Amino acid sequence: MSEPQILNVQADSGETSLGWATLGDRRWRCTVGAGGVREDKVEGDAATPAGRFPLRRIYFRNDRVVLPTVRPPARAINEHDGWCDDPRAPVYNRLVRSPNDWSHEKMWRDDGLYDLVVVVGYNDDPPEGE
Repeated sequence: MSEPQILNVQADSGETSLGWATLGDRRWRCTVGAGGVREDKVEGDAATPAGRFPLRRIYFRNDRVVLPTVRPPARAINEHDGWCDDPRAPVYNRLVRSPNDWSHEKMWRDDGLYDLVVVVGYNDDPPEGE
């Protein structure tokens, strides 16, 4: 039986949201939450949780990223996709279509921040807000 693939993400330091993602012998620059990587993560702290989590899904810009064959389900994003960041919303921590009634991050951006997004199994089954 083959060894399961583990995506390891590590921040450069506690003062930056830049880091490295490593999968096998491949390594990429990545972004973590503005609050860093925290073991004591709480919703709303803008941090990325530390720990081991299943990889749920991948979202990507197919005009900028050529996605290799991957195990998690993958879907290309478009100009109307967003990610709900309003903990009061019934669609919190989910992909949403823009415009909508809830606060959300625009995923189709000029700066490339969300060109490739890996959704991990943290606060998603079901997501809990405030």
